[in-house]
Amino acid sequence: MNIMTFTPLDVALILAYFTGVILIGTLGSRRQKSDLEDYLVAGRRVTLFPFVATLVTTWYGGILGVGEYSYQYGIANWIAFGFFYYFWAVIYAMLMSKRVHRAHHYTIPDELTAAYDRKTGLLGAIFTFAMTVPAAYILMIGTMIQLIFGWSLATSVIVGTFFSIGYILIGGFRSVVRTDIVQFVFMFLGFGLILPFAIIKFGGFDFLRSNLPATHWDPTGGMHFQEIFVWFFIAAGTMVDPGFYQRCTAAQTEKTAQKGIFIAIGFWFLFDLMTTSAGLYARAILPKLDNPVMAYPMLAEHVLPTVFKAIFFIGMLSTIMSTIDSNTFLAAMTLGRDVIWRWKSDPAAEPQVGIYTQMGLILTGIASVIMALYFESVIDIWKTVGSIGTPVLFLPLMTSLYTRWRVSANVVFGSMVLTTIVTGSWVIWGETQGAYPFGIEPIYPGLLTSAVIFGIGLWQFREKSFG
Repeated sequence: MNIMTFTPLDVALILAYFTGVILIGTLGSRRQKSDLEDYLVAGRRVTLFPFVATLVTTWYGGILGVGEYSYQYGIANWIAFGFFYYFWAVIYAMLMSKRVHRAHHYTIPDELTAAYDRKTGLLGAIFTFAMTVPAAYILMIGTMIQLIFGWSLATSVIVGTFFSIGYILIGGFRSVVRTDIVQFVFMFLGFGLILPFAIIKFGGFDFLRSNLPATHWDPTGGMHFQEIFVWFFIAAGTMVDPGFYQRCTAAQTEKTAQKGIFIAIGFWFLFDLMTTSAGLYARAILPKLDNPVMAYPMLAEHVLPTVFKAIFFIGMLSTIMSTIDSNTFLAAMTLGRDVIWRWKSDPAAEPQVGIYTQMGLILTGIASVIMALYFESVIDIWKTVGSIGTPVLFLPLMTSLYTRWRVSANVVFGSMVLTTIVTGSWVIWGETQGAYPFGIEPIYPGLLTSAVIFGIGLWQFREKSFG
């Protein structure tokens, strides 16, 4: 793939960025290796600005997917990947942020084990791992490197994975936070540059209105209502997002966690305005683009001069890499602490969690590369994983934090197993038959199955308690 042109100065700037990230990420690594809490959650001392920066960057890694969606469906991108997610982020801030911080656990499986039992925590760990393996983002970083250097996708994916996670092997979560601060600046700088250039070269709103399909101004993007509304329920995955959980438990105070989420929503709103607008310009300027995933890179090729193009690409790289390092670390924590260490069931082995986590980083990197080369669409990865994982974890995690709504551990475990069977079968049917049963997206029967089992379990519990 060699469809873009970069000057030697552009390439030098991008290489300088990669080098800088590695250097920043490895600073202070010796201290983290000797302190498990520091390695896993930065000593639970993350203050407001780093909290906001790491949450904003981590939650917005799918930049090429956003470009793909906004190119195809216009302002529906802001509804599906903006408004719906703001809604659930507000709910998380109000209902869960303080409770997560107060619980003082490391991970979601940790929470499930404490509230219910070991088998529930282990099953939760499987789904937490599946939801954090950054295959979609590894695919994106590989695509970006392929565009810049012209290498094969496989080589680009492997190189991108190394530069995105190499430093956290040593530095842990503190390295994630430190690099996220730098990447936070670049992601806003990149998109803050491309829009003025597009407006100056092609025109403002009148140009967009004259050159975009009418459906691009439709909140549904011309899709059936269910196709857009399914993202509302997939966005509910925010409530079981391991990144949210980790950052809230790592925050310095409960107030930092809650206030930080509200501030982050403001930054997401601003960034969504920029990315959606950029997607509209890409469609208006390049209406016959063969691969919509290339919407932002090709827009940059058409409107940005040298140096500015490099800065824009650094902004996109920052957006992707900030999510890769965080999700890879979360997946590694899940393998190291919530699977290997907990399976050993040996409290004396806890000092080995750091080593297990480093092993998990390597395994996660390998799994991510394999998945990234298998899937063709970023959106497909998000939708499949979100449709299965969200129904399985949503009620178990929510009820773990609110004791009045808890049911027995066996009911929780049973609901997770049956919900997995229902949603998994629904997805397999859709993949093999070309359409879901009755045209219903798999997340709906999954949520219904979980809700019914929890409802029965709660009713039985209260019957025993009060009847």
